Amino acid sequence: MSTRRYGATTGDAEAIGAIAGGKDGRYSSLENRETRGTRPAKVMNRKRLSIVVCPLMVLMLLCACERNRRHELYRVIGRTNSDAEVVYEVPVVLERNGHKYYAKCNNIKAVENPKVTQHCELHVGMKVECQFFANRDVNGYDLICGSKRDPNGNLDTYGENELLFIDKEEN
Repeated sequence: MSTRRYGATTGDAEAIGAIAGGKDGRYSSLENRETRGTRPAKVMNRKRLSIVVCPLMVLMLLCACERNRRHELYRVIGRTNSDAEVVYEVPVVLERNGHKYYAKCNNIKAVENPKVTQHCELHVGMKVECQFFANRDVNGYDLICGSKRDPNGNLDTYGENELLFIDKEEN
């Protein structure tokens, strides 16, 4: 049974001693003085680890953001609609950084449902994200515009993305 001294039990003193860092629940001011100002090795290792890990995480985040910046934002400034019954390509004009791109947008695209045909949805005033392919080296198109991506993060040629051939570029 614990006894009371000055309004506290010996059990309270043991608890206070354990919190203060004493041995076996007893408070030791000498031991506290010896360890004051020094940090345990675990805390130092965590600090060193965080100094290494934090910059690496920031670098990885910047690389991930840069990966998505490959696709530039274009503005549609012109479109010519035809009165013809079937139109395979729609003339559009895109602008980016003061450069004008006169292109033809593929107007008949296949989608997952074979009974549905997707048409060119680029309209004047729209801003659209596009990826440029030099010399049509990857997929046969100069520009792919839209938001649907393949597993590698590139804009793909299926569905709602717009597929364009560039006829002329002006500065």
